[in-house]
Amino acid sequence: MTGPAEFELVVITHDRIVFHGQVVSVVVPGVSGSIGIMAHHTPIVASLGRGILTVYSADGSESEWMVNLGLLEVSANAASILVEEISEISGQEGPVPPG
Repeated sequence: MTGPAEFELVVITHDRIVFHGQVVSVVVPGVSGSIGIMAHHTPIVASLGRGILTVYSADGSESEWMVNLGLLEVSANAASILVEEISEISGQEGPVPPG
């Protein structure tokens, strides 16, 4: 039995990597409402507003951050989120590559 499909997610600010790892879904605050992303999502570029970014991992855990303004880009089973401001609400920051 296989688990849920995963995709690569990276969340960054102008000065650091906040999250980088494999996830099953992410919900972001789009300027016109929430946007949910799962594995193999259609390519998209969207502006983000102020709200909660929620990341769901394959082990059932979730992490939440309050974000303010940003950009979401999804393609080739990967998502990149660039945010202007971010602060952790709950959970733990995911694995970040060394360096």
